[in-house]
Amino acid sequence: MRKLALYLTKKVGGQARIEIIEDLLQTAKCRPETVWVGSAAFIGEIREKVERARCIVLAEEEGTEEMVICRYQSCEKVCQRILFFCRKRGGAALVSQTNRQKWLVMTADCTVSQMLAFSVTLAYLLSQKGRTLYLNLSECSGMGELFLMDPGTDLSDMILELRQDEGVLLEAFTRRLEQVDCILPPDNPMVLHEIREQDVEKILRKVQETDLYEYVVLALGSSCCGCDLFFQRASRLLHLTREGETFPESRQAWLRLIRTCRQEPSVSVSQISLPPVSAENGGIHLLYDWAKSPLGQLAREYLNREGEETDGAVAGDPKPDFE
Repeated sequence: MRKLALYLTKKVGGQARIEIIEDLLQTAKCRPETVWVGSAAFIGEIREKVERARCIVLAEEEGTEEMVICRYQSCEKVCQRILFFCRKRGGAALVSQTNRQKWLVMTADCTVSQMLAFSVTLAYLLSQKGRTLYLNLSECSGMGELFLMDPGTDLSDMILELRQDEGVLLEAFTRRLEQVDCILPPDNPMVLHEIREQDVEKILRKVQETDLYEYVVLALGSSCCGCDLFFQRASRLLHLTREGETFPESRQAWLRLIRTCRQEPSVSVSQISLPPVSAENGGIHLLYDWAKSPLGQLAREYLNREGEETDGAVAGDPKPDFE
C-alpha cells in the first residue's frame, strides 16, 4: 500500500492528498469525497464506520464491478483504475485553471521512427527541467511495443471517454516513461482519421486545466481535423526532415498550412534535419541511448537556442528557420 500511495502521489502531484490510514479512528478526519482503497476486510470496516463511503477493493481477482481491482498488476494500471473510478463517481476536482504550459508542436516529412525518436528524446530532456507530457499523433509509430510498455489505455480511449464525460481525469490515461508522462498513440491508426475538431478542443482543455505540466511535446505525424487548434496553441513549432534529403515542396506545404491555421504570414518554424536512428532491443534504455547520440545533441542544441538549457547541453551553430 505504501508503494501504491507513493506512486499515486507522484502521478497526481499536489492536486490530491494521498494518505495511508493505519487506525480506523482517523476516518473521522476524512472528507466526504474521500475514496477508500484497501482489502475487502478493510473496506468492510470502512463501510460500517463511514456512511455512503466511496470504496475500491483490491482483490485477488478482477471483479465484474468497476470498484474491484486486481492487486496483482503494475502500480501504473492500479492507479489508472483508481483515477478512472474517481472521475466516474464524481470525485473532487483534481485540476486548477492555471496555465503556464509551453507547447512544442512538431510536424515532419522524415520517417515515423525518426519523428518518434527525436520527439520523445526532446521530451525526456525537457523532463529534467520540468514535468513534461508527451503526445504522439502518428500512425503506426509502435511506441508501446518499442518501449516494452504493458498494453493498456491509449489516446483513443481518452477521446471516447471525453466524448461521454469531460469530467474524465487526464491522469487516468497517462503512462510513465522514465521521467516523462505520456499518452500512447491509438493502437488503431484509423482513429486519427476519425478525430473531430471537438475532440481536439476537449484534449486541449483537459491538458491545459491541469497544473502538473510545465511542458507538452506533441508529435503531429499527419494533419487531422482540428489540428489548427494545436498549431494555434503552440509556444514553439518545429519541422523535422531526414538528413541528406531535401523536399522543399513538402516543407513549404506544411508551412502554408501552419501559416493559415495561425493566421501569421511570418510564423517561425524551426527546421531540424535528423540523422538515421536505430532501435535495437527495445526498452527504456533507448531513451538514454538516443539522449547521448547525435539525435540527442540536436535536441540539446535546439533547446539551448530556445533558452531551455538542459544538463550536459552541447553548443552548436543554429540551423536557420524556414519562413
